[in-house]
Parts: sequence; C-alpha cells; structure tokens
Amino acid sequence: MLLLEIILLALALSIDAAVISFSYGLCTIKNRVRTAVLLAAGVGFFQFFMPLVGGVMARAVFSYIETYAHYVAGAIFIILGVKFLLDAFGEKQTGAKCICTREIILLSLATSIDALAAGSSLYLLKIPIFMPAVIIGVVTFINSVAGFALGVFFKKLAPKPLEITGALVLIAIGVRLVF
Repeated sequence: MLLLEIILLALALSIDAAVISFSYGLCTIKNRVRTAVLLAAGVGFFQFFMPLVGGVMARAVFSYIETYAHYVAGAIFIILGVKFLLDAFGEKQTGAKCICTREIILLSLATSIDALAAGSSLYLLKIPIFMPAVIIGVVTFINSVAGFALGVFFKKLAPKPLEITGALVLIAIGVRLVF
C-alpha cells in the first residue's frame, strides 16, 4: 500500500471525527481551545489505537464486530444528535460548555470502529500496521481541530440554525450507519 493510499484512508476515516468536532465547535461557548484539543486528542488517539487492536485481533474481532459495528456507532451518533437538538432548543447556558470525558470516549469509540476494521484489513493484506495507525491518528487529530475551528467560525453567523444543522448531521450519520 502506497503512502498516498494510507493518507487517503486516514482522510476517509477522519471524516466522522471532523463532523463531530464541527458540531461541538458550533455549540461550545467558552474554553474552545481546551475543548478542541481534548476532543481532537481523544478521537485521534482512538483512531491510532483501534487499527492496532484490529491488526492484533484481526479475524476474531473483525468477524464478530463486522455485523454490529455500524449499529453501535449509528446509535451513538443518533443519541448525540438528539442531545444536540435538545440543547439547541433548551435554555442557553451562560457558563462554559465543555465536553466531558464520557462524551469524548463515546465519540472516539463511535468514530473509530471503522479504524478497527481498517486495521484488520491492513493485517490481512500483510501490511505493517504501526505507521498507518500513526498517520490515521495524526490526520484525524488535524481534521478534528480544523472541523472544530470551522464550527466556531460558522457559529458567528447564526447559532441556532447551525446548532440544529450540526445535530441533524450527527443524526444523519447515525441513520446512515444503522441503515
């Protein structure tokens, strides 16, 4: 597998993380840099780690997860999207809206299930997994920070419609994964 192909794989795997980060960029009130870095570090680490797990446990894990992975990830995205919708129509907090550790872990897991499968595939193709995993993690981190920054930028335009749009994007990703 060529370096270009690994970078393209990393970009494809990082899209969900960038969309999630965009959504959080839309709704984060304070501590934006902290939230962006924590979220990017979480999804980046899981996107790095899961291909390694997939490579080590290739057939056993992949055959077990393959059937249900999209349902689990889809359900997490739908739940988070509904939460975002409720937040958009609820009372606005004047304090900081920071992401909690539980949300980071759930989002990271939801966005990295495909990376687990990719790691399994790379293993089955007899490709050493460590360097592709590093590239996937770094690309995901960068795209997550960029997505968050875009969300913050677009928030300045009209917050409520954009918050609703971000929530609907999460729900759409979840529905796409489930069906």
